[in-house]
Amino acid sequence: MKNGISISIVLLVLMGCQKQQEDFTQDLANTLGQSNKQAATSSRVGPAKIDICHYDADAKTYKIINVSERAWPDHKSHGDVRLDDADDDGFVPDNSCGFGDMGDCDDSDPNVFPGALEICENQIDDDCDGQIDEVDYNSDCYRQDAIDVNGKRIYVQPAGDPGFNESRNWNQSKAYCQNLVTNGFSNWRLPTQDELVAMYDKRLIIGDFDTSGTPIPNVSLANTSWYWSSNGFNSGDNIIIVDFSSGTKYVPNQLYSLRCRCIRE
Repeated sequence: MKNGISISIVLLVLMGCQKQQEDFTQDLANTLGQSNKQAATSSRVGPAKIDICHYDADAKTYKIINVSERAWPDHKSHGDVRLDDADDDGFVPDNSCGFGDMGDCDDSDPNVFPGALEICENQIDDDCDGQIDEVDYNSDCYRQDAIDVNGKRIYVQPAGDPGFNESRNWNQSKAYCQNLVTNGFSNWRLPTQDELVAMYDKRLIIGDFDTSGTPIPNVSLANTSWYWSSNGFNSGDNIIIVDFSSGTKYVPNQLYSLRCRCIRE
């Protein structure tokens, strides 16, 4: 009886091992089959393709052709233009095929395209107009007259406005800025003392300040390089002016006729 039980147990163990081996063999076949299928699919898909504007030397004309992306460096080397908007900003480079919204001067940067905001002092032609950090009254750059003061961006009045070089007393200067309308903006004002000092620090970048220090006749110590601010050292103090030939601050008679340069936020 015991021998019969032992034989039965051995047969069950052998049958179980055979079943596990069959399952393993089937799993391995499935895995290899899936890998082969993926490899075959991958080989059928091949490398990505792109449209380019290509010069046909035989026909002596430009035409759009579809090429492997791997072939692009060779085409690029002889002047062909990629048309797939590589940076996905809605614009493609200028091309002789007349394809798409053209004018993108850097198709690898999505922040550079025709009509983009010109960012001041980044040394990039952001709006693809052929100029870098140029005079652009609708941009962040604003004639390079944009400066930051205590975490706030202000814009300095451009040269050439009517009355720009005239001298006025403090009340007249304040009224001039408040009434100024130029380049579509009307929110001009006299700069505060801190803003005026920041303007002095960047006077060479902003430009068009009188830095000559030419003496004003019959006015003690006064010169043509004094500019009005809107306030004094403390609330209620006399108005501060800054000498743009030296950076020196003064507290003048408010009836003196001096220069001003308006700012806006």
